[in-house]
Amino acid sequence: MTLNDYVEVRAAAQFELFLVFAEYTVARGAIIDNIIPALIAENTSKEKIRGALNVISKSQLAVSSSTPVRLRVWKALLEMKARIPIAKIRNYNNLLFFFSLAEN
Repeated sequence: MTLNDYVEVRAAAQFELFLVFAEYTVARGAIIDNIIPALIAENTSKEKIRGALNVISKSQLAVSSSTPVRLRVWKALLEMKARIPIAKIRNYNNLLFFFSLAEN
């Protein structure tokens, strides 16, 4: 539901998901198998990609997870970048900016 095409549904589901992450940080790695396909699949809607990028950003999957999870996230982001014109994905540049701040 965190990748739902409907903004209201996606926002409510992400809110609940982030509450779980706040209490159980190890749970962040458990959702990676649901997030990655949304980034790399050919037929993924723009809304699902936005949802996936939002989950990655707010849960800090690309910077604060285990090394295997971070590698999978970054690989998927690179595959997505090669497939989709980044100008169409507003969250991508915001995500990269956020990651650059988190790494410093």
